[in-house]
Amino acid sequence: MATSQIQLEPKQRQRLARRAKKHGRSLSQEVSSAVDLCLSVPVDSEAELSALSREAGASADRSIARLDETIACRDRELKKDQEASVRRTRDALAAIKRIILIEERVAVLCKQATALMEVCKDLDRRLVRIEAKFELLRANGSAGTSLAA
Repeated sequence: MATSQIQLEPKQRQRLARRAKKHGRSLSQEVSSAVDLCLSVPVDSEAELSALSREAGASADRSIARLDETIACRDRELKKDQEASVRRTRDALAAIKRIILIEERVAVLCKQATALMEVCKDLDRRLVRIEAKFELLRANGSAGTSLAA
């Protein structure tokens, strides 16, 4: 292998060093690989290389534009999903609130029903006593009429 001396910008050297480290090779091996890659491209002229570069740039721009459209579309879909989720959450909370209010009303009605039941029991006891008194009066009245006869 022949030895050559090249001059690199500091950023170029840093990038090559990082790449070499990433691939587990020396800086010299990475430079050699980059030269091989450059030479493997079949280009007959500088104009052809420039045209290829422009085409690659245009292709990259189209890809970026499509990605931007995709991202914008996905953002719109996410916003719709979030709005729907917020609506569902709001509806669920409203339903839970109604359930809690119903439970509170049922509890109040149960207390009122219990109080009414106690009143009914008291009225029933009173009615039984009144009926008993009438029975006694009737019995005493029947006995009084039979005694008078």
